[in-house]
Amino acid sequence: SSGINAEYGRKTPVPLPDVYTNGVFPAAMDLTIGYVKDSTAILLSGGECVRACLAQSFQQVSTLNINGITGMEYTMQLIGKMLDPEVSEYGALYAGRLVSSLIKHAGAALNINQILQAVLNKLTKCESPTIQQSLLVVFIKLFNHDLEGSMSFLQSINTPSGENGLVYVLKSWCEIQEMFTGEYETKVAVIALTKFLPHLLATDSPLSLI
Repeated sequence: SSGINAEYGRKTPVPLPDVYTNGVFPAAMDLTIGYVKDSTAILLSGGECVRACLAQSFQQVSTLNINGITGMEYTMQLIGKMLDPEVSEYGALYAGRLVSSLIKHAGAALNINQILQAVLNKLTKCESPTIQQSLLVVFIKLFNHDLEGSMSFLQSINTPSGENGLVYVLKSWCEIQEMFTGEYETKVAVIALTKFLPHLLATDSPLSLI
């Protein structure tokens, strides 16, 4: 299963064995992309498998050539499926982790604005606090990395209904912060909250509009 493959991928040496990159990974991607709307479980397991592979050996996996499509292109397709508004919100449970991992490893090579807009759009469709947390953590990690830049970007985009991106993210975060689960995720959120304190005291801060 993709879940077993994900665990295997975490424990294999770098570079990943050829049997994995040339056989297991392409098969997992084809299965995940092909059956995404038929099985949320396949989508979740496939997403974790891809994330584990990227984390283990990003350069190797992202540049794979699978029938003329690179590993990076496959990953972007998978993220698009996970964040598709028409797909069950539970299909996005691990989307935040995959997006954060991709941003961490690929950085400037990504069209990050398009990805973050898709994350925001999906967030507006989710009702489960667990799924909301998964997607919010993408933005929370960015706040920790570059607070001003991330706030500025979110101010420049809107939700599908026209609400300001920064306003929507911060309101959604405040609504479920007390329900955050996971030691790491909670720690990341608390650190980000402390970074916002100076802005709460500044009258010219974007937060004064919220």
